[in-house]
Amino acid sequence: MKTLALAAALALGAGTAFAGVLPFSDYTLQDVSDENDGTAFSKSFSLDLSAASWVSGSLKTGRNAIGSFLPSVDVQSVQLSGPGGSLAWNEVLASDPGSAGFEIWSFGTHWLEAGTWTLTVNGMAYSDKSEEGFRGEFTVPEPASAAVLSVALLGAAAARRRRRL
Repeated sequence: MKTLALAAALALGAGTAFAGVLPFSDYTLQDVSDENDGTAFSKSFSLDLSAASWVSGSLKTGRNAIGSFLPSVDVQSVQLSGPGGSLAWNEVLASDPGSAGFEIWSFGTHWLEAGTWTLTVNGMAYSDKSEEGFRGEFTVPEPASAAVLSVALLGAAAARRRRRL
């Protein structure tokens, strides 16, 4: 009975936090310079956490249109800033420095404080065509899943103990 009461308390407490995948993207990056030598961009996105949570993320450059062309975007930095400070993302697949191509940026799992966090993506756009840019996502684990797993493990341990007695 104690296990059931603990499960109910964990489920109720965990049910107030958001969990899931939060996407972000911008496929409107263009080189608007007359010399076609690139146009700098800085794009910002907000992540609102109602409670402290583990968060991870990824970002990929690409084209929104169908085709096999390389994206004409060079992401130069990705930064997440908020109540707990500022955290840099890591580039795990890079094109040549100063040129465009497929890139992948990663944000390993971090414990983030509750509040509003701002993701800033800086780089250069080299194409005068639209449909160039990047997409990404934040992943926030579901607290209720952790609660259910904890209760299941506690129940299995209790059942095993009863069998031994």
